[in-house]
This record gives sequence, structure tokens and C-alpha cells, in this order.
Amino acid sequence: PLHKQEAFLQIAHQSGDMSVAEKLCDEVLSLPMHTELDLSTIAFIISKVMSFYGK
Repeated sequence: PLHKQEAFLQIAHQSGDMSVAEKLCDEVLSLPMHTELDLSTIAFIISKVMSFYGK
């Protein structure tokens, strides 16, 4: 979650304040998406996802 990244560690928060973000980090797969992805990078991402799922 963003609040655990080094750039945000100085921002004070209580344990449990970001429980939804922490839960989603365990459940959501975030894939890179932007206009600068080239075909070889897209193929690499696809191969890693398929490998993870055993396909």
C-alpha cells in the first residue's frame, strides 16, 4: 500500500487506519498500464501472469 512506501512513511497514521487499502493489496493484482508499453514488455507481463497461474 502507498502508506507503507518510503516516500509516505513520515505521514502519521494509526494502525488500522488504512485497513481497506491493506486488505485490497492482498486481493488485487495491479498490472502496468500506460501508453509507453512496448510489445516485448506486454509479452513479458503476459508470460509472467500465465506462469503464475500455471498456464
